[in-house]
Amino acid sequence: METKLKLQKSLIAVLLSLLSLNKAIAGSYADMLGAYIPDNSGSCNTSEFPPGSGSLKPDYQTNGVCFPMTSFVRGDFLEYHMYAVVELTNPGFLEEYAAQREASKAALKKARAKKSFEAYTVNVDSLENNTLKLTDGTYGTIPLHINVHYYQLAILFRDKNEWFVCIGGNVHRYNIIVNSDLYRLSPPEKSLEALRDNSLC
Repeated sequence: METKLKLQKSLIAVLLSLLSLNKAIAGSYADMLGAYIPDNSGSCNTSEFPPGSGSLKPDYQTNGVCFPMTSFVRGDFLEYHMYAVVELTNPGFLEEYAAQREASKAALKKARAKKSFEAYTVNVDSLENNTLKLTDGTYGTIPLHINVHYYQLAILFRDKNEWFVCIGGNVHRYNIIVNSDLYRLSPPEKSLEALRDNSLC
């Protein structure tokens, strides 16, 4: 038990070191996402969105931090925005928060590995050279090039050990390269048959 605890502490130390290294290379999470603290009245600024349109939109505020609308279309927004919030509102807690997130992700991965089927509602970000990217940051390859549009609704599901994506009612094998699974909304269907019966796929 003591050896296992030491190993866990060592792994967390390595993760925190990697986190610090990534920050040193890429700068702060707040800078990466353009996040900032609201003014004294609690208001956020406005920023151009979509870029190049000349149209100003109010920045979005969540958890006491403002984010420009352009940050929402980043594939890594869901993964990193809470890091930016903690960094700006409680910087001393950032390393502990990172360790908690890594522990949660590991527990989630372990729990999902026990399931033979899982399905999630997702949205398309882009498809280029057979590489399909989802708005939650997940990306991988599909065998065929299909016509998709930004934010198109899709169903991402795993049947045993294989992943698939259903877009426009058609199922495609999905070779996932990066799986960003923290903020997905899961439909109630627990089997492929149920997805088909409800016309989701």
